[in-house]
Amino acid sequence: MCYHIMVVAVRRLLFFLAILSFFCLLGSSSAVSLSYDEICDVSKLIGNYTAQHEKIPSQVVINGKNVSADDYLYASSSTIINLDQGRRVGLSFNSMASPPSPSGTGTGTLQKAGYLQVAKNVKAFMESYGRSPNYASTAIGQVRPESLIYANARIINFYNSTGRLPNYVTVEYVTGKGGIIVRPRADYTYTIQGYNVQFQDKSTGTIQYYKWDFGDQSTSTQKNPVHAYKPGTYKVTLTVQGYGITDTKTITLEVMLATVHVNSTATSSGKPLNLTFKIPLNDTVKWISIGAISSGLFNETIFLVEDGIAYKLAEVTNPFYQANSQSQREIVWQVIAGLNRLIEIYTKLGAEPQVNEYLNNFNLTQAEKIFILTNYNKCIDPLQVSVEYPGEEKVTIANITFPGNKSTRTLLLLYTNGQYIHPPGETGPNIIINDTLIWEASNYDAIITYTLATGKITNQTLQKWLNRTYEPGPLKAAHGTFLTGLEVIYLHDLIAEEAATRYNVTWTRTMPVMVSAGDHSPGTWISLECNHNMAVKAEGTPENIKAFNYARTSAINPIEYYVMEALFPGSDPTSAPTTGIGLTLLNGGSLNILESGNYTLISDGQGRYLIIDHATGIVRDMIYAFMGAYCYYHQQTEWARELGQAIIFSEKLDSLLDGNGTVNLEGLDDSIKKAYIGLVISMYIALEGPMAFVDILNYALVGQGLIGLNMAAYATTIAYTSLQNITDDIKKFIIEHQTYIPKDIIDILLTVFGYVSKGGAGAILGSIGFCMWFGDKILSFRDYYLPKEYWKYISYHRSWYDGYELRCYVGEDHCIHYIEIPKNPDGSLRWDEAVYI
Repeated sequence: MCYHIMVVAVRRLLFFLAILSFFCLLGSSSAVSLSYDEICDVSKLIGNYTAQHEKIPSQVVINGKNVSADDYLYASSSTIINLDQGRRVGLSFNSMASPPSPSGTGTGTLQKAGYLQVAKNVKAFMESYGRSPNYASTAIGQVRPESLIYANARIINFYNSTGRLPNYVTVEYVTGKGGIIVRPRADYTYTIQGYNVQFQDKSTGTIQYYKWDFGDQSTSTQKNPVHAYKPGTYKVTLTVQGYGITDTKTITLEVMLATVHVNSTATSSGKPLNLTFKIPLNDTVKWISIGAISSGLFNETIFLVEDGIAYKLAEVTNPFYQANSQSQREIVWQVIAGLNRLIEIYTKLGAEPQVNEYLNNFNLTQAEKIFILTNYNKCIDPLQVSVEYPGEEKVTIANITFPGNKSTRTLLLLYTNGQYIHPPGETGPNIIINDTLIWEASNYDAIITYTLATGKITNQTLQKWLNRTYEPGPLKAAHGTFLTGLEVIYLHDLIAEEAATRYNVTWTRTMPVMVSAGDHSPGTWISLECNHNMAVKAEGTPENIKAFNYARTSAINPIEYYVMEALFPGSDPTSAPTTGIGLTLLNGGSLNILESGNYTLISDGQGRYLIIDHATGIVRDMIYAFMGAYCYYHQQTEWARELGQAIIFSEKLDSLLDGNGTVNLEGLDDSIKKAYIGLVISMYIALEGPMAFVDILNYALVGQGLIGLNMAAYATTIAYTSLQNITDDIKKFIIEHQTYIPKDIIDILLTVFGYVSKGGAGAILGSIGFCMWFGDKILSFRDYYLPKEYWKYISYHRSWYDGYELRCYVGEDHCIHYIEIPKNPDGSLRWDEAVYI
């Protein structure tokens, strides 16, 4: 009994070991799956490798698959049989083992029938034993496996070249295995450095040969070449080859460069400053600043900032000082430097400079005073900065030239750094002059920044640059002026996205666009330095594209105004064409509206113009300026960052534009609140107005002045919102009533049209005199849209024309208050119905 149990146990153990051995054998054999094209590529690699090295590769890697020499012997033998049957197919099989004792010396010619029979025999053997044979018996003797592999590769290569199997194959003696070869794959990256492009090979595989086609009829066989391009678009192709296999990669390369010229009468190394350099526009955004820092008596350091990195360009000297420095005492030159800055400061404060009083503070002779008064302005030099870039061309309409792909701006070098004048209470290295003003050093004399965008500005792009921080000073000033331009482009792109959705349009930016922002003694400004189209290519119906263009471009000037209003509270709205024209109407002025050809031109007679292109819907305006202030070095840059964060995160500006959002302005500075409200209102109304413009065109109403009136209504509404000074946290009270805004604009159009006197052939419309009516419109707008606590921010009030008596007084809060009191026909006042504001 015990013996029987033990026998059974042994049998079970042997059975288990047999099963385990079977699965172990299965586990040691991996599956191989090759397409027909992959078999052909391996054949080409093996054929060329063996021809060059007189041995076969031990392994070929193709598309991540490892193909051993034995795997290839089975795959090639099977493929030759399939090709004879007219079948070009792939294979799947278990990986084959190597022969235990390879041998054979047979060489010579095998006819087609002979090599087909060898292929059948080898295939059958390998399927039976799972390995390569030690040799193959043929009419020319025993042939080694390596010789068979080389012969099979050449047979398949012949078929792929001619479309048929060869009539015979010559078997050569091959022994031994070499290394591993990998199918080549072409890949590369590049970096642009000025006009030069550095190409970096990133190809994989076994590569014997490189060829670069640079797309400009130039080539190279280097692995990592450097090539100089002219600005333009090029298709660059890299071709790599390894053992007969070639692979290519083509990239469309756009070489965009900004050429910067910096010139001045100030001298560097004894000659007038004259610099030219190239800056690549590789990324979505490019930041270029040129600035000047006083570095000594009538000496300045000219610097460049590129994407936040500062470079010294030159040291310059005032040539008048250089030529005459020995003719006067040093105190004379110090007084001149101080006088230039004093005149600039007093100009900003709106006061006459007390020159003589200033001079009397120094122990100067009468001759020295005369020298100073005669020559101080010779100690100022212009610094001219020009930028050329591959943007859209300039446009000239009605003898007015609008910017294009070249900008030239002139800064003044006073040879003393500017100072920020502000009330006390802020931290920093302050110098208290009296109880009301503080002078704080900005540490720069002049700066101009160009913000260029080559693509759409997204939240992520804006946030990247908002995250940058710098210590107060010139670099922070450069950052602030850069953010100012970037936010203008971002807001255009934001309204373009909303308009595209609303009017079923898609758009891309096809060229760079540029905005400049600068700060020097005469003024601080922001301005488009590009075509008002903003390099936009839109796709949609013609009517929808016009509406899309009208919406986004009519908002550009209000965007500029409100971005600067955020940074410079209390800025003069008349300095912006759109708000200025609107205020002209609000203040009882008149407009000239000229329709000529495809354009409507609106002018208020004070140098402000708006031009609407009927063919495209694009609205253009003149340049835009502000009084100078050297506060970008810290405060204005901080406000620029705060505005940017508010735009991105304040409950999503785009949700306000589509009417579904509200905004809480808690915690923001008053200037940011007002600017933010103005941006939302102006952008929202811009989105609502375009279809009226398109309808005017569609119904052949051009020549009646309606296009101009439509824009005048928009400008007036924007100007109206600029009069507000809302400083409390609010729900978006105007957007809550947004459905009525289009009706208001239509009412304005219809009513104004009744006051228009048309000129001959409808070419020139007369003055639009409707101040009284429009005042009533403002009051209706105020009464309907604004909570009563905000009425005090509206500068227009009911008066005799409306049947009211208007009185005002100074309250305990030291502010002016108004009382609107309705009148009875007999002139008595209805005090019980009075409105206190």
